[in-house]
Amino acid sequence: MRFWHKILLSVLAFFIVALDVSVIMIMKKSWQLNMDSEMQRASSEQLLIANNIYENLESIQTRGATLTSTLISSVAQSYGEFYHKQGIGLQLWENDQLVYPNAGVPSVSTPESHSIQLSTELPAPYQALTIVYQRDINGPSVKATKLT
Repeated sequence: MRFWHKILLSVLAFFIVALDVSVIMIMKKSWQLNMDSEMQRASSEQLLIANNIYENLESIQTRGATLTSTLISSVAQSYGEFYHKQGIGLQLWENDQLVYPNAGVPSVSTPESHSIQLSTELPAPYQALTIVYQRDINGPSVKATKLT
């Protein structure tokens, strides 16, 4: 093999390795940016839901109604059903007791599923209530349709 063949093959091998490494680095950075974006979106949505539930409970109390577990569960259920349609699962816990069950995204992750789960306490005087937010972060599911 001639010397220029050796140099050509060496440069070609180096170029392929450098290209592969740069593609892997770009994919990793892109994945990290997407994950950061999804975490920010989930955090914002969870904060919005928690504030809405807080304001709803405040409104009920200012009308003179007593907050019972059933009433709190009813409020959580109305939000849970609304957000379930958007692929978001909600749980409401009061003093480590489940008040509203998860009606959205399954809590058991499978190898194909990836989800974000966040929890936060409501502001005072409802700090005994904890909202658990869960959303699937897989891409949109593609379903095959049969043409007839």
